[in-house]
Amino acid sequence: MRRRSILVDLLGSGYGDRPECFRYRIEDHARIVVELIQSLETKVDFFGHSMGGAVAVVAATMAPRRARHLVLAEPNLDVGGGLLRREIAAYPESDYLLYGHAQMVATASKEGDPIWAGALAISCPRGIDCAATSLAIHWRGANCCSGYTCRAL
Repeated sequence: MRRRSILVDLLGSGYGDRPECFRYRIEDHARIVVELIQSLETKVDFFGHSMGGAVAVVAATMAPRRARHLVLAEPNLDVGGGLLRREIAAYPESDYLLYGHAQMVATASKEGDPIWAGALAISCPRGIDCAATSLAIHWRGANCCSGYTCRAL
């Protein structure tokens, strides 16, 4: 079976666009993904890593007839996301934007994680903060993934 892969760089992440009018919540990212897959007029296999896992779950829930498979790798699915996401979400928004983002970049760099430090440094602080604080997806028991087989890889 031939497949086409489309990699989505979430708005506000990395070198992606940073529109001022975008809210950067997980649901907002998922809506953009759903708009894309609706234009493809075919079923899709979702793959989501880290925050993209949360986006993939929400997108698959928004467009269940388009989702053939849902594959998640190190997803942030529990309330508050991963450790770094919880640290980001712990800041009040104004503090994160004023100094928290720079502190997170410096901490990642100092702790020997130059890839994360670099990715965070070029990302939109408001986008990172909004995504981190909206990661509280209550997916367990919410029936949002009914129809999917869950397997640990």
